[in-house]
Amino acid sequence: MKRITIIPILLLSGFIGQAQTASQFKHVAAPPRVYASATPSSYETNLTQGKIILSKTFKKGDTEDFETIYTLINNAGRSVDNRKPIRVAMNQRSFDSVFTRVSAEMSDKWPVLNKYITENKLSMADEKGWISVINYYNSLQ
Repeated sequence: MKRITIIPILLLSGFIGQAQTASQFKHVAAPPRVYASATPSSYETNLTQGKIILSKTFKKGDTEDFETIYTLINNAGRSVDNRKPIRVAMNQRSFDSVFTRVSAEMSDKWPVLNKYITENKLSMADEKGWISVINYYNSLQ
């Protein structure tokens, strides 16, 4: 008979002890939630250094996908032509448009850059070609 009364008493005292401990910590704030799938809304990096910088930005679009944006800026953080940064596409047409229309200095170097592209068999459809040409442009005086 003693065993039967001791077990329920021990169980009840355990529940009462837990209830008191939970009520003591009601004023403590819950830890912050950490989401494993959290991603930044944008990310920017400079692919080249020098007079003209080719900048690459990953920006969250309307959907969950990120879009890649390439811009040309000067080393002072402004556009090459002192307006807004120039957005470029990874293709030859965009390269020709930028280097023939933006500034007189760039237009003067355009034939030299085209020769550099053909001699080195660069593709302006990818990042590596643009990086190589911008680095070469920055090395020209």
